[in-house]
Amino acid sequence: MKRLFVFTSAFPFPAKSMETYLETECQYYDKFDEVILFALGVKKKTLSQERKLNVHNVKVYPILFAPLWVYMLNGVSALFDKNFYIEVRELIQTHRFNVRRLIRLLIFMSRSHYETRLVKKVLRKIDVHGAKNVAYVYRFEYHPYVPVLLKRELGDGKIISRAHGYDLYEERNSDQYIPLRRILLQELDSVQPISDDGKNYLSEKYPQYADKITVSRLGTLDKGIKECHINDNRIHLVSCSNVVPIKRLDKIIDALCLINQNVQWTHYGAGQDYEQIREYAQKLPTNIQCSFKGQATNQEVLKAYSEINYHLFLNLSESEGIPVSIMEAMSFGIPCIATAVGGTAEIVENNVNGVLLPEDVSPEQVSKVILRFMTMQDEDYQIFRQNARNIWNAHYNAETNYRQFTDMLYTKAE
Repeated sequence: MKRLFVFTSAFPFPAKSMETYLETECQYYDKFDEVILFALGVKKKTLSQERKLNVHNVKVYPILFAPLWVYMLNGVSALFDKNFYIEVRELIQTHRFNVRRLIRLLIFMSRSHYETRLVKKVLRKIDVHGAKNVAYVYRFEYHPYVPVLLKRELGDGKIISRAHGYDLYEERNSDQYIPLRRILLQELDSVQPISDDGKNYLSEKYPQYADKITVSRLGTLDKGIKECHINDNRIHLVSCSNVVPIKRLDKIIDALCLINQNVQWTHYGAGQDYEQIREYAQKLPTNIQCSFKGQATNQEVLKAYSEINYHLFLNLSESEGIPVSIMEAMSFGIPCIATAVGGTAEIVENNVNGVLLPEDVSPEQVSKVILRFMTMQDEDYQIFRQNARNIWNAHYNAETNYRQFTDMLYTKAE
């Protein structure tokens, strides 16, 4: 019997990081006899909003997020963890120690130990040693430290972690720090960033662990290519992301304000700045029609892509891993205008399947590219669409990528 333990950031329950695309990956866990999914940090109020995975061999166990005072009291557990002192020493030796990073480390330790105890209660009910086990962690933040602390309880199976964006690039964090990087790389059997950029970033920072770091790309399902042609009267733009500052939806609005031709823009997604962005969009001129769809399920977005003629996908983020939202759009043949941040340049090839813009892109630059597509001959536009589909199929097809990834996990179960 082979068993897979999966550790997520609240998925399949709602959270700040919705992990929408993990829903697709779960469909490829079918080789395992049993899959135990621990959803870490679930808010109690979201328990009734669990997404049904429709995967027969997956059992979901929510690990509840605790009140702040619980984590504060639990911070004492750090004092009994030798890795706390190893990390503090390294911070001091590298001249990176300060109060904010110490607090971040204590929170990291507190959450890890608290959630480890809750997971351990579940594991007592499972015959762990009656199977060949492997642990897989979706985020490379505090989450991998939970199975590291539970290694014996998990049957001493191998531990593999993906790494994406904010959980990988320390510079994306306000204090430029994610605790226990070196210790986790030492303890984990493999860390698998979703992009070459992520692999290079981690390998350059920790070259002694480079042999543990390999790229494992995400992917999206094949829902077919959508036929769509350039129309002289109007172009329809689409974007899909959380509405948070890092996604810079305000730049899209500023760019659209510079266009005096008919443009329609649809955005899928919600977030902390949703109302502010909707209010900011009120300044758009009458020739620009915009529609904010709010939080949408992955199925709803894909259905829209298959039915509506979207001409261009926009992503002006200031930081990314490799956006799965771009993969989804490209699978339908939608070219992309995107900023060259993180691993985006690995999926958007400039003037092939879209246009890459600098990280500090101006509204004028964005509007100029939109106008270029609006005046493009349809036969040239169709080349962009076919290239988008071909590049997706070659590198980001879920059937290929997720099957290879889960096959790898299966072979690690021993």
